[in-house]
Amino acid sequence: MSDGYRVYINSQPSYNGRATDGHTTHRYTEDGSGRKYICFTGPLKTFSEAKAVASAWADGTQRYIKTGKDINA
Repeated sequence: MSDGYRVYINSQPSYNGRATDGHTTHRYTEDGSGRKYICFTGPLKTFSEAKAVASAWADGTQRYIKTGKDINA
């Protein structure tokens, strides 16, 4: 049985001069491959949960780029 889902970031827009560190953008970097994935507390046990997290992160990222407000705001 799997421990859950990890949501990888395949593409994203520029942060247009805003901070791009992992803490601010809620991204981790996978060791070895360097691939980015969404920072989320706890396991994502279903595909539906993973999709919801991906959608919320994408919306929050767009808001952050536009306004500077925290992705989780």
